[in-house]
Amino acid sequence: MTAMPGRAPFRAIVARHLLSDAPVWALADQCLVSGVNFAANVLLARNLGLSGYGTFVTLYSVTLFAWSCQLALFMMPTMSIGPKLPDAARGRYLRGANALQLAFSLLVGSIAIVAGLMGVMRGWLDYQIAGAWVSATVAYLVQDGLRRYYFVSRRSRTAFTNDLITYGGQLALLIGLLLAGRLTIAAAFLAMTAASGAAVISGFLLESLLIPLRDAWRAYGADSWRMGRDLWITVQLQWANNNGLLLLGTWFIGPQAAGAVRAVQALVGPLNVILQAMDNVVPARAARHHAADPVAGLDRYIGRLAWQGGAVFGAGSLLIAALASTFVTVAYGRTLVDSLHGLIPWALAYICLAFFIRLALYRYRTLGITQNIVNIAGAAILTSVVTFVLLIYSLHELAIVVSMVTGQCIALIYAYCWSRGWEALPRASRLEGTAP
Repeated sequence: MTAMPGRAPFRAIVARHLLSDAPVWALADQCLVSGVNFAANVLLARNLGLSGYGTFVTLYSVTLFAWSCQLALFMMPTMSIGPKLPDAARGRYLRGANALQLAFSLLVGSIAIVAGLMGVMRGWLDYQIAGAWVSATVAYLVQDGLRRYYFVSRRSRTAFTNDLITYGGQLALLIGLLLAGRLTIAAAFLAMTAASGAAVISGFLLESLLIPLRDAWRAYGADSWRMGRDLWITVQLQWANNNGLLLLGTWFIGPQAAGAVRAVQALVGPLNVILQAMDNVVPARAARHHAADPVAGLDRYIGRLAWQGGAVFGAGSLLIAALASTFVTVAYGRTLVDSLHGLIPWALAYICLAFFIRLALYRYRTLGITQNIVNIAGAAILTSVVTFVLLIYSLHELAIVVSMVTGQCIALIYAYCWSRGWEALPRASRLEGTAP
């Protein structure tokens, strides 16, 4: 029997987009992770209260700091260098990088134990919260390293499956704890531990990922280390301009500050999903446009994204701002409308500015001018901290988001001024990636 006309093209489309490790799996993975994080933040904010939720957010911010170190030192270089290597060398290199990040996770766990004990002695935490946070931190770092190993290995479907176990399991456990009336800060961290641990165990049962650390270090190499060192500086500055300001807000005016800001940031989550998904698509396409038509092709591509993305972010921001009270009521309850409503426009301004700054960073990465990325992050955090210190006692929680927006404005102005000066250089200098 012959196949029906049109069936072959349909099967080809299905095979290309659903039955292979196509980019759609990376986008689906990001939607899964961001969606569960949004739902979990709403659930925790509604049921822990701003103070309890602020404590959770503060501890989780420290976990994210450790994650940012791991990402910059090991995973970002791996994702840039690994795909360029021959098959045999790539496998050894990826296993080596994975072994190093596992060792790093265990080191972070040891440091977290000491930090947790200090928090208990100071009366900031109890033993249950400290222990649950340490275990969640280690499990989170190991699982995130595993998922990125899958992405670099061109196995994005496997990464999606692993994240489904992690984040789907985490959300299911949190809902179960809520229904049982046992949702506490410690229980939330234990849910993270259990879900991440299940995903890690399933991954390690299916593959042999570890090699001796001596071989791992040799596989990693000097080039990876130099790239990781530079990216580490940038990532830490970016972390400080967001999570660092939340920690400062907690220090100055209490954990409710971090809880309020994080709750508002969760409301603009749909726009943040687009930002995160861009990392999986834009850098590679920018490089291809630059290779086809150096500088001019890159600038046309980035310029087109700026107009299209600006329209999307502008429309999305207007919609969220118009329905802000409704979103807060549905997500967190009517009692928090007054506390959060005034923060939403600033959170929207921040994410729109972040979109344009991210385009500038992609451009600099493609041109090989990585020092500018550090300069932009440095300008942003310096401005943010100064603004924060000047405003925190008068504006309280609002000062945190105002500081973030001010830092982003200065960073964008710096990027614009640098680009104007760079464009004035001779074409030969620009093709070589020379900075003014």
